Amino acid sequence: MQRAQFLFLIEDSPTPEPEALDSYELASKLSYFLWNTAPDRRLLELAESGSLHDSLDEEISRLIDDPRFDRFVD
Repeated sequence: MQRAQFLFLIEDSPTPEPEALDSYELASKLSYFLWNTAPDRRLLELAESGSLHDSLDEEISRLIDDPRFDRFVD
C-alpha cells in the first residue's frame, strides 16, 4: 500500500483574501509543485532581482525540462 504525502507551504497573510505572491513565494511554489523540492539557485537569483514574474514562461519550461520534474512525475 502506497501512502500519499502532501506538503503544505504556510503563508503569512493578514487576511484570508487572495494576495499577489512576492518573487520568493512564487519561486517556492513553482519549485515544490514541479520538482517537490526547494528552489534552485536560478529561481532564487530571479526572485532576488525581481525578474521572476517577467520570465515565468521560460522558467516553467526550464523546470519541466529538468530531470527533477521526471522524478516527481514518476
